[in-house]
Amino acid sequence: MRIRTTSFRSTLPRTHSPRDTLDRDTLAHEMKTEASFPLAQASGALPHSLTASVGSEWIVDAYGCEPRVLQDLKVIAQICEDAVAYLGLQVLGQPQQHAFPGHGGVTAMYMLSESHLACHTYPEHRLATFNLYCCRDRPGWNWQKQLEDRLGSTEVLVRRVERGNLVTQRMAQRGQE
Repeated sequence: MRIRTTSFRSTLPRTHSPRDTLDRDTLAHEMKTEASFPLAQASGALPHSLTASVGSEWIVDAYGCEPRVLQDLKVIAQICEDAVAYLGLQVLGQPQQHAFPGHGGVTAMYMLSESHLACHTYPEHRLATFNLYCCRDRPGWNWQKQLEDRLGSTEVLVRRVERGNLVTQRMAQRGQE
């Protein structure tokens, strides 16, 4: 069986000479060695299922927060560090944090081996926003309880988005042609 890979060949590591098609064993080997590409065993035509996402993204908005707390860099940093620790994530380098002058908010950025965590606060709107992207499956963190308890938020909206599903679905469809 030969699999045409012209549309996604560049997303896989190259361990052989360029060509338009890869045999099934070569494709399977390349996919197994791509650490950030989560794959599950399947009984279909391909050696692995390509319908899994390439990552999960949590987009969190906390409304009605206490403005003074949203200006406190230590509080925001502790929330970020606790989320990272609970989820078993690995911080790369030093987190970047900035408190804006006057009545401004806080920005915190964490580069993770699994991707990133960012927080931006807006005391003037009583709002804190968080964005966590992970390329590996993780358990949930109770954003609502944590942000209600620590920021005094009155409402927390948590959205989880599975990223890359369309790409992996198209790859699977091409592999079955």
